[in-house]
Order: sequence, then C-alpha cells, then structure tokens
Amino acid sequence: MRKLPFYHLVEGAVLHHHDRADGMGAMRVRAEDTPLCAQLIHIADRADFTFKLDSVDRGKYAALMNWARAHSGDMFSPDCVRFFAEAVDYELLHRIAGMEDIARWASFHHEKLDGSGYPFGLKAEQLGKKERLMACIDVYQALVEERPYKPGLPHEDAMRILRRMGRAGQLDPDIIEDIDACRNLHGGADVSGRAPEREQSDTGPAWRCPVCGFVFEGVLPDGMACPQCGQPGSSFERI
Repeated sequence: MRKLPFYHLVEGAVLHHHDRADGMGAMRVRAEDTPLCAQLIHIADRADFTFKLDSVDRGKYAALMNWARAHSGDMFSPDCVRFFAEAVDYELLHRIAGMEDIARWASFHHEKLDGSGYPFGLKAEQLGKKERLMACIDVYQALVEERPYKPGLPHEDAMRILRRMGRAGQLDPDIIEDIDACRNLHGGADVSGRAPEREQSDTGPAWRCPVCGFVFEGVLPDGMACPQCGQPGSSFERI
C-alpha cells in the first residue's frame, strides 16, 4: 500500500479512525496527530451508528448537525466537523430533483482553483464559472463585512487581497476584475466606512490559512480568525 500514489493522504486512516479529538480514543492520539481522513471516517461511522442514516428527514438532519457541533473539540475536531457538514449538505442537496446546480454552488464555494480548498479539494478543471464566481464573492464579502472578530476592509484593500489570491492560482482573475468593475460601475458605497490602506508591494507580509488557503496581507491583528473558515490567525503560515 505504501507504493500507492495517494498513500500520503490515507496513511493512518485505518489505525486512527476510532481516535477522538481530545485524545481519549482507542490509540490515545489527539486530533492534531490524526489524519483528517481518519477523523472523517470516525465522524461518519459514529453518525451512521447514532442516527441510522439509511434515510434522512428535516428533523434528523437538524439533530445530526447539532450533534456534530456539540461534540466539536472533544470527540471531533472543528475542522472535521466543518468538512463533514459541507459534505453532508452536498449529498442531500444534489439528490433533490432540480437542485443539482444549487448543490454545486453551495458546496463548492470554498474550493480553490489550485486544489487547496475544501471540502473536496477540487481543482480548476472541476470548477465551472458559477462555482468560481461564488468562491470570489464569498471571499470578497468576508473581507468587506464587519464581523465580531475583525473590522470590514475598504473595497480597495479587499481587491488587493483578491488579486493576490488570483495570482497565487486560488481564485479566477477574470471574475476578480469583474467584481471590481461591477462595484465601480454602480458606484457602490464602501461597506466598511474605512479609508483604504496604502498599497503594499508583493514583498510585504502575507499569510495563508492552513485549512482553507485564504490569503491575508499585512500584520495579523491579535485574536484574528480566518474570515472564511474561522481558523485562528495564530496558525497562519507566512508566504
């Protein structure tokens, strides 16, 4: 099995698929030392045993999601719960007649063209124009909106970050420019109410979220979390 090209993705999956995020599982290994594929097998196995998922209705779906989130941090890691929820949403939506396109837009908007997104790690050739559009708009909205853990960015600063992600091969550069053109065409007001920061060079500090690949420019504020997936900023990797 070690000779298989995908071995690095599944190494430890069988050995650790009964381990808990808090280290109280069979092998006493915590989430940070457990492959994500093993964690996903664990949560899927426990979910099926707990909820008998041969059929799903609205009540069972709500109970399943509440159960998974309630055990985030002890039985399952937050990353595992997030990936599981996205995958479940896709599986349910794409089975409904007439919802196939919506399932793709809703479930693939955290994917990146270079394969660094989630939950499926899709690449450019697997993502259509609408999925790419949703991904760009999602990042833009996350940047310009004020949220409990961060202030909103002015349009110009958000565009600079989007363009950097485009150059990094994560987002569609043409759609990024369409967002800028659309905003300028309609004379949109800045949601943040803040003045743009000075343009930074490409050699300035930049950071990437290790979970979803989101790129942030500048000095990381204390207590910042990724605007896309909520990963603590303290885990960001400098690029």
